[in-house]
Amino acid sequence: MKGADSRLPAKDAVVVIGPLSDAARSDIARAAQAEVVPLPGADDAFVVKAKPGNPRALFQKVNEIVGDKLLVAPVLVDKDGERLFPTGDIQVRFKTPPTDQELADFAKRLQVGAPKRNKWSPQQAAFAVRSDDARFLPEITEQMGAQSSVQAAWADVRAQFRRTG
Repeated sequence: MKGADSRLPAKDAVVVIGPLSDAARSDIARAAQAEVVPLPGADDAFVVKAKPGNPRALFQKVNEIVGDKLLVAPVLVDKDGERLFPTGDIQVRFKTPPTDQELADFAKRLQVGAPKRNKWSPQQAAFAVRSDDARFLPEITEQMGAQSSVQAAWADVRAQFRRTG
C-alpha cells in the first residue's frame, strides 16, 4: 500500500464533501447529466452518480461547479468491487515517528492541511485535503506515498457494503 494501493477511481461517481445547496445540486445534475444524492450516514456529503466515463472528467466538471468551497473526490473501488467514499483525509504511515516540525513541513511541502496525529500509532497522521485543492485525490495520495519518509499512504474512506446471501 506504499502509494495508491489497489483502490481505483469509479468511472461513474464522485463525492462532494460539504454543505451543498439545492441550487448547486441542480447545477451539478444538469451539467454532469447525473443524479446527486446524500451519502447515507454522512452529514454534508453527496454522491454524484453519472453515466460511466472518464473519472477525471467527471471530477473536473463537478469541481468547476462547486469551486474552492467544497471538496470533490472520486468514489473509489476496491479489489472486490466495493465502493469507498473518501472523507477528505489522507492517512500516512511514516517509517519512523515524525516530530511535530517534520509533520508541519510535510504538510506544507505537499500542500495539504495541518496533520492530526493518530493517538494509537505515533508513526501515523491524517492530513486533510484542502477544499481549494483542484488536484485529483489518487494523485495526491500517490505523491504522499512516494516520499522517502513514508511507509504507506491511503485515502481515508467510508464504506457501504452489500449484504450477500
